[in-house]
Amino acid sequence: MIRRLIRFIKIFLTVSLAFAKAVIGIYYSYDAIRQQTNVMDIEEYKPISSLKVPENTITHSKYPFVDVYDHQFDMHVKDLSKTCP
Repeated sequence: MIRRLIRFIKIFLTVSLAFAKAVIGIYYSYDAIRQQTNVMDIEEYKPISSLKVPENTITHSKYPFVDVYDHQFDMHVKDLSKTCP
């Protein structure tokens, strides 16, 4: 019984050590692997624009807009005569 336990512990430690070595190796070689395969992060991606059109600066809206949405659900029972001249 004790021999099985000792054997199990030896195998477990051996496998754990091999796994730890593999993880550490991959962790430290990630930059080298990335450079060899030319993998680019999204932060490094700076594309050159292929759209070439004349610039049109917009200074005002085409149509006037008034936002009238609100959360005053009791408007139908209020006295609104003071709001309009």
